[in-house]
Amino acid sequence: MATTLILLFASSNDPACMHAALKSQSQSLGGLPTYELIQKTPSASLLQAFRRAKAAAVGEAKTTVMAVSLTDVHIFALAERGGAEQYFSFAHVFTVGVGPEGVMIWQAWWKHGYRLDEYLRDGHARLRDWYEADQFVRDFEKLASGKGIWNAKSNKLYKKLFLVDINQICGPNGPERPVTPRFKAWVRINTIENVTYDNIAKFYWV
Repeated sequence: MATTLILLFASSNDPACMHAALKSQSQSLGGLPTYELIQKTPSASLLQAFRRAKAAAVGEAKTTVMAVSLTDVHIFALAERGGAEQYFSFAHVFTVGVGPEGVMIWQAWWKHGYRLDEYLRDGHARLRDWYEADQFVRDFEKLASGKGIWNAKSNKLYKKLFLVDINQICGPNGPERPVTPRFKAWVRINTIENVTYDNIAKFYWV
């Protein structure tokens, strides 16, 4: 929901663009990935996408907004065999805005984390300089490229990036089921380029 809201603000007022923004995060509109799609499509690189957006920001003063989906591949595989219900997924979606002044990140994390308004209130959507943004991207790439089981390193990176402690939530005294036993991530990025003030100002409140 949080990512969809940001994408709607970033998209132009063209109906097709707004529909694409809605569809990208909607199961009912057919925008979410299937296991078949995940298997035949390479995982996207946030590092490459960020470098392109940074070049457009620094060289052309353009703003890019990207919705980044971290998908839990193993939960899809378990679902194919009817065994997904006993595990908790680490899947997460967040949005990155890259502009001439720097970078902003927006996110929310389900019922055991925080809402978008709480994230904004606590100052996490602050403007980040290039050094801090580069570090975020490097940490994300480390997390997304991990293989094997969910471990302390995975949990530390996840908590640093998304402000949520999976081991605490899925631990013996936590409110959730165990996290998926195998860690394999697949990344999808939906990009809106050349975001302008007019895109954001298309909404008005009565």
